[in-house]
Amino acid sequence: MFARRMTQFDFRLSRVTQIGKVRIRPAFDICNLFNSHAILALNTQYGPAWQTPTRILQARLLKFGAQFDF
Repeated sequence: MFARRMTQFDFRLSRVTQIGKVRIRPAFDICNLFNSHAILALNTQYGPAWQTPTRILQARLLKFGAQFDF
């Protein structure tokens, strides 16, 4: 038996800006954009909890960041 295929869609926006000799790269990331709840692990022991999910994909995550090069 196989579990369903896991799909996760990550998205990133970034842009490089030059101010004098300094390069600034702000970034905005969204992990698991469509909020998939794919199963990562199942209980494999026979009994009443057989095939019960024990781990699922993390929820949507937003990240802001910046990189400075000088």
